[in-house]
Amino acid sequence: MSQRAASSDSVRALILLGLLWLLLAAAVIMTQLARVPDIEISWVTKTEYQTAGFNLYRGTSPDGEFAQINDRLIPSQGNPATGASYTYHDRAIETGRTYYYRLEEVEYDNRRRLYDLPSLHAPLLPVWAPPMAVVGVLAGVYLLALARRHQGAQGATPSSSNQAFETWTQ
Repeated sequence: MSQRAASSDSVRALILLGLLWLLLAAAVIMTQLARVPDIEISWVTKTEYQTAGFNLYRGTSPDGEFAQINDRLIPSQGNPATGASYTYHDRAIETGRTYYYRLEEVEYDNRRRLYDLPSLHAPLLPVWAPPMAVVGVLAGVYLLALARRHQGAQGATPSSSNQAFETWTQ
């Protein structure tokens, strides 16, 4: 294979890789924008004496209306000696908004206690998506620039016969 043909193949490979990196960056952003957002709500109990289960309530302001978000009672997993860890995914949300949550503990005798949970924000994109997209764009642009530079050097002639360390002059 001639040196010019090998160089041409290298340029095509760089262009292809550059375009693939740019495509990856676009795919990361588009798939994350199209995903169904959710907020993960977690809580831990120390003990669960007479606890039948829990209800979760969501509001859009700390002092406004709250609506129950679980369809049925979240069953108790702990006991009087040890508590348990719980996680609930709230998928009926809009990205970019802040939500306020309350946890209701329901006992077997139907007594109820309400606890305020920290407010949670539903981000537009996961925290890792923008840096990943930036890396994809930078890698793609770099490879395309390298291909263009290499393509410009194709018309040059080697100034040295040392094939391992040739320098190109125009």
